[in-house]
Amino acid sequence: MTGVRGQHTSPGEFRTSQNWIGGSGGDINNAMYIPPSVEDMKTSMSDFEKYMHGNKLADLIDCALLHYQFETIHPFFDGNGKIGRLLITLFLYWKNIIAKPLLYLSLYLKQNQQEYYDRLSMVRKNGDYEQWVNFFLKGLIQTAQSGMETIKNILTLQNEKKELLWKNKLSSPYAIGILDYLFTNPYVSIKDIEKQFCISFQSASTLVGQFKKAGILNENTGRKRDQKFLFKEYVDILKVGT
Repeated sequence: MTGVRGQHTSPGEFRTSQNWIGGSGGDINNAMYIPPSVEDMKTSMSDFEKYMHGNKLADLIDCALLHYQFETIHPFFDGNGKIGRLLITLFLYWKNIIAKPLLYLSLYLKQNQQEYYDRLSMVRKNGDYEQWVNFFLKGLIQTAQSGMETIKNILTLQNEKKELLWKNKLSSPYAIGILDYLFTNPYVSIKDIEKQFCISFQSASTLVGQFKKAGILNENTGRKRDQKFLFKEYVDILKVGT
């Protein structure tokens, strides 16, 4: 948290005083929502953990309820939204709903931010859980579909670049290996390639130069020394919606 918002708000520790959400002028009297007191928050987090380990409903429904409950308890001074969204991913991964922790609802909740707040509020005020669960499950479906589209785009890009290597007569095992490596490490230096493939610096420099000439890599620092190269087309696919 060093150097970013929240670095002075006891990151990683439960809050020690009352917090609140919204309100003009930072005044608790105008707050949209006031979470539990410190003592009630500690009790609530204990209950939250017990429920997480002893849940009885379908995992996806429990995930919706856990996210709602975490945001309602609001146990930290800052970062509750980020942690609450991350908990969705980790819970689904823990329950083997997803094979890797890759499903992240941030974009869906951002695109529907006011509705998201309103639906959380409807549970707090009226106990209307059904509408919240429906909204949450819709988000999982849309995010999963978006993830599938991203995977298809990545596979298409991978095939296109392999064909480009053949077209440019860069079909050596090292060239194919570097292309595969870029799909896990899209920001590299010549030294990274030298170390990863156990080749000389000159060989690594030649290969990186060929990838740059083919338009696969772009120099990203503007420096003449210690240059770093970016696989921009791949990163652009990953950045969609972020």
